[in-house]
Amino acid sequence: MVDIGEAPTLEAAVEADTAKLPASQRAYVYIRDRILNGELASDTFVEEEHISTLIGVSRTPVREAFSRLQAEHLIDLVPRRGARVRGVTLREMFEFYEARRIIEGHVAGSLCRAKAGAPPAMRSVLAEMRRELPTPGPRYMVLDAALHQALVAASSNEVLMEMYAGLSTRQRRVALISLKIQPRRPALIHEQHEALVDALERHDEEAAHTVLEAHLRPIRDVVSYYRGGPADAP
Repeated sequence: MVDIGEAPTLEAAVEADTAKLPASQRAYVYIRDRILNGELASDTFVEEEHISTLIGVSRTPVREAFSRLQAEHLIDLVPRRGARVRGVTLREMFEFYEARRIIEGHVAGSLCRAKAGAPPAMRSVLAEMRRELPTPGPRYMVLDAALHQALVAASSNEVLMEMYAGLSTRQRRVALISLKIQPRRPALIHEQHEALVDALERHDEEAAHTVLEAHLRPIRDVVSYYRGGPADAP
């Protein structure tokens, strides 16, 4: 009988890989991951000294990590207070979905007109997502992002792919909020993914755009959550 108790966990493997990174990258990854998974909530203050002690690096690489995180709109640097975790405002969320609709709609239309079918990587990720149902966890949201990245990658347009990659942090944060507010939402997401892949396979540009228009819209419950939050709707 195999003793699985000694097998390394995914978390342990990730920590082992992170430990090999340069100090500033290690600090960056540590803070970023805790923001993206919701452990560090919006408006939480993060102190240089605390992080440097926690992960065993000097304060200089933590400061470098803060600068990078600020550039990615994940934190704001507040004089004499440290770094404050930024929330995703309602306006940003609307703009985020609009940008995705423009990029993904363009790629889907191009694939349909070229009669290229659904990218194999999309079909592969969708199969993995089916196995995660009916009780999807955090991995499901990672796969969700991977499926859409596979769609954009099929364009072979390096500029579009770079622009889309720039949306990844907001994508993870918005997905986390949506999942918390609507725990059953992955079932609807999955139906829409199936419909999108089917439309691409049939080279049906109109159907693909219809699915994306429905799929890439802020959901009502999330908008309601934000109404009393950090910003008004545009």
